[in-house]
Amino acid sequence: MKKLVSMLLAASVLFSFATLACAANDSTVPTVSEKDLLDASAPVVEAYSKHYRVENVHVTDVTTAPNEDGGYVTQFFLHFDGTLKYDSALSIPRVKGIASSFGLSQSKSVDAFLTGMDAPAAKKALAPSVQKKMAAMNASGAAKNAFGTANTKAYNAVSDQVAEKVIASLKSFVSEIEEEYIGKSTEYTFDLQATLDAQGNVVKLSYGIVDGYSDDISVIIPESEAAMVKSGAQESSELADAMLKDLAAHKSNGPAITTLSNPGFKYYRVVARDYANRYTSDAASVRCTNRNCSNYGNTIRKNPNLYNRNYTNYCCNDCANYVSQAMKAGGVPTSTAWRPGSMAWINCASMRQYFYTNTNYWTLTTYSNCNAGGVILMHNSTRPYHAMMNVHNDGVSTKYSAHTNDRKALPYTRQGLLNSGAKKIEYFIFDNVSPAH
Repeated sequence: MKKLVSMLLAASVLFSFATLACAANDSTVPTVSEKDLLDASAPVVEAYSKHYRVENVHVTDVTTAPNEDGGYVTQFFLHFDGTLKYDSALSIPRVKGIASSFGLSQSKSVDAFLTGMDAPAAKKALAPSVQKKMAAMNASGAAKNAFGTANTKAYNAVSDQVAEKVIASLKSFVSEIEEEYIGKSTEYTFDLQATLDAQGNVVKLSYGIVDGYSDDISVIIPESEAAMVKSGAQESSELADAMLKDLAAHKSNGPAITTLSNPGFKYYRVVARDYANRYTSDAASVRCTNRNCSNYGNTIRKNPNLYNRNYTNYCCNDCANYVSQAMKAGGVPTSTAWRPGSMAWINCASMRQYFYTNTNYWTLTTYSNCNAGGVILMHNSTRPYHAMMNVHNDGVSTKYSAHTNDRKALPYTRQGLLNSGAKKIEYFIFDNVSPAH
């Protein structure tokens, strides 16, 4: 039955795409076999096979249309099921890097690693790096004098607070991998585009990133093992940077610092993740018919039949509306400023102002530490323009879900987001969450 539904959906998508592309008739468009598409996609499968046991590889929603140079373009989704090959979180290269940075490479179990992170030596190892960053921020930029005089009681309290929170975040990151990802299979979906010559042979494969495509496979595949170890070793430093920036952004007039975010509600981030994945799709068709979408509505790929009909659907700009719905499902309380239809609910810049500047509900974090239920904001040169929700972070790969162009658990990388045109990427999480970070 599932196969039949996929075949019917693919046929429907092929008809609409070919019509939009002004194909003369079906006989002018070559049929591209699944084998040819799987052969072209082999580098993607091979890259993930280094870290996952890959099964059930297949393609869906194949649509082919002529392009301007006499050839053709085929869009399709590649799917497979992946289970991490590692038998423990400690075996994951990124976690190896984290353990190494704290002198815990010899830990025999996750419990032993967590115990080591609780020891005074871990905090002592991190303190010099945190205070060095505080001194540098104190000396220049928008955070000048943010932390007061070095080695005062208040200054040292901030240093301790940041070090403790970095350690807590890393502990939770490793614990979550062990509990939620080791030994468990998850589906991977990739939005791909094959360029064909006039004879219908695949000559190039491009990889879907946000709302466009890249010819660089690195934008969708995991880093090398060596790169993951290195980034893991740097993660405590990056987290400290993010937390200090967060504190400086919320300082009062003068050297006093507010505490790190701790909202009075609990955020059930997995509930938010599940909502995000339920109310979006791997849309292959163009279905944006809103009259206000004349500028680019015909390029939007979405399936509003899967959206929550209790909310308005903003055809051309639904990203913030969708993320707001997911956050509300996760337990964030509405207010007069943030409620369905308000600017903070439907506009990326206003959402950031409300959650990060006004209420301090969001905590700035890093790409590597942004986990399921976290929010990703993409910025142009002046403001955030696109909001997405992180729905997966197993220490090897990350995925997000989104609206405007529907995306459902699409793998992404830090570089992939930047390659899509963003000038800056921000990653936010909530404190007081269940399960813990």
